[in-house]
Amino acid sequence: MQRNCAFFAVVVMTIVPGLLQAQTTFERYYGGPGRDEAALARPLAGGYVVCGRTMSFGADSGDIWVIWTNLSGDTVRTRRYGIPGRAMRPSDIVSTGDGGFIVAGDARTLGQGDDARDIWLAKVTATGDTQWTRTFGGPLGDENPVVQPVGDGCIVLASYQTGLNSNHDFWLLMLDAGGGVVWEKKYGGAGTDVPKGITPTADGGFILTGYTCREGQPMGDVWLLKTDAAGDTQWTRKYGNDAAFDQGQAVTPTEDGGYLVCGTVSATTTMDWYVVKTNGSGDSLWTKTWGTALYDMGGSCIQVPGGGYVLCGFVNSNYTTTGDLCLLALTTAGDSAWCRTYGGAAPEFGLAAARCPDGGFIIAGVTMSYGTAGDAYLVKTDASGGIGIAEPRARAATRGTALVAWPNPFRTTISLQAAMGGPAEVRIYDAMGRRVRAMPANVGFVWDGRDESGRTLAAGAYRCVLVVRGRVVASRDLVLTP
Repeated sequence: MQRNCAFFAVVVMTIVPGLLQAQTTFERYYGGPGRDEAALARPLAGGYVVCGRTMSFGADSGDIWVIWTNLSGDTVRTRRYGIPGRAMRPSDIVSTGDGGFIVAGDARTLGQGDDARDIWLAKVTATGDTQWTRTFGGPLGDENPVVQPVGDGCIVLASYQTGLNSNHDFWLLMLDAGGGVVWEKKYGGAGTDVPKGITPTADGGFILTGYTCREGQPMGDVWLLKTDAAGDTQWTRKYGNDAAFDQGQAVTPTEDGGYLVCGTVSATTTMDWYVVKTNGSGDSLWTKTWGTALYDMGGSCIQVPGGGYVLCGFVNSNYTTTGDLCLLALTTAGDSAWCRTYGGAAPEFGLAAARCPDGGFIIAGVTMSYGTAGDAYLVKTDASGGIGIAEPRARAATRGTALVAWPNPFRTTISLQAAMGGPAEVRIYDAMGRRVRAMPANVGFVWDGRDESGRTLAAGAYRCVLVVRGRVVASRDLVLTP
């Protein structure tokens, strides 16, 4: 029973077999009165660094916002970065050999469209103090830089606009430790080629992904491009079909010497996750699609040591009223091993996850369920995607809110009573942190021990969470007996 009690803490500590350290799990959100977002998070010694955007603090047009947290997700410090007269948009943050970071994004001149974007990079110290900044770009709009450290410098992959008709090329820049350009290469044809992800390879080169569209064609294909250490192309591959728009969002080398690409395939009214597994030469070994009846987007992929993969994105979204963050685990053959979703009654969005030293995962995104007007959302899971029975820590609970349950423990039905003061929803979570039931909350209501499909749940410990106007305001531990 000690393990179940630990699950009921807001910050949950578990010991996973095969791992030597405890796993802390949590959900957190960060922000102010405006819209705030987390683009991605990276594990650090003793905590995490989160790169996002804030419209609550600093310029109304939005600054890049970096948050440092401890291992429980509590804020240690924050920094804002921006350029007067420009709207900033984050895209990456990576650690450097001196303990600092490269922060990456793009900057759009206010009052102008996307044709007025430039690539923006900043080198900062371990505590976030700026050492240098650089902007790169041509006469049109250049955007979405992603970065990988290389020696004392870094490699930057970005989108370079080649014409007013929104055509783009892949743009690869090698920078030295001071942000100076060592070399640069562009890749693409007469149509549009938009990069999304880059990863170093074991031979010292790089593997790049994104999408490619033939000139005048509305549909695109996943594009995979392999270079050597000097940026010279070794091979390229395309995946997809002419009836849909396919794009690669992220790529990772796999333990068998091949690659895994995660992205999306979209038709007129649907969008699904799209996964391609290749050999070392880029030849497709298998492809998989996965999704719901609504819009689903895959954004990152992780090779799990010993075999299998974990993907991150969002699912079941209509972009306005529904949608959750999601982790999806696949076997080496591409079959689903487990799937976890995270979020509340309103939409959550996010595409980025990273594997942590304890074997769990850190996920970054934006939540519309908690906080106000959209907040940066951070989820730390265990190795199986679980977060325990732990709800996001609210900034300020509604005063006077109570959640009463009787009888407890219960065998068939349990009556719940709440003082709510507004539209409310009750959510039931199992001991692995999986949401098994959600229902509108009245002052008095009954749960019959069944999940969303009507299946009777197994005996055990559950957590009932009350959400009022998108905020977690009360919770109660429930015990279902045989």
